[in-house]
Amino acid sequence: MKNATDDSEAWKPDILDDAVYTRTLEHAKLAFSHTQDVIKFVDSKCNVLTVLTTAVSGFALTLAKWNFEMPKTSAASYSAIAHHFPNWSLLVLFLFAVALISSAVCLGACLWSLIARKAPDGAFTVLFPVPRDATREKHLHLIGERLAGMSPEQIMREFDEQLRSLGGIAQKKIGHCKIAARAAMAQIVGLALAVILYVILFAISS
Repeated sequence: MKNATDDSEAWKPDILDDAVYTRTLEHAKLAFSHTQDVIKFVDSKCNVLTVLTTAVSGFALTLAKWNFEMPKTSAASYSAIAHHFPNWSLLVLFLFAVALISSAVCLGACLWSLIARKAPDGAFTVLFPVPRDATREKHLHLIGERLAGMSPEQIMREFDEQLRSLGGIAQKKIGHCKIAARAAMAQIVGLALAVILYVILFAISS
């Protein structure tokens, strides 16, 4: 089988016989299905991260609300802690801010992973028959043309086109998911350190 020297060109296989074509087609189908499964798996991980960071953010905001509504004369209030430990209290505030910023980054990365890049302009495949032309008539014509009969080379070209598109989508989703996971870790660590340090300062001041 030959590969195009220019990656932007569609792959044009030389089908030697029916056995080679059948074997190659089955392999392309497996690759297509596997890539879709990877995308689904990454999306499910982003869903878990979204729920996790939302829950941690809710806990952090509840702590902030509890401290804000606390009487200023209380030894557990932030103003009392800041009075006794001005420098350490700033570190607590910094860690708390890091946690909140990290949660925003995590949510943003998870949402951004939903934006999948479009297929190359002009590319139309039965595997992903989304109209890329402004006219409905053109879209229907392309579908009818494909369903009227496709040669082995046309079928392989469609798999090549769609596999490259799915590969690009999976790569971007994985990248966004990594950013979301690291941000979620930073959020949890930042909030945990802030709470632990706050409790220690309160215990010392008491």
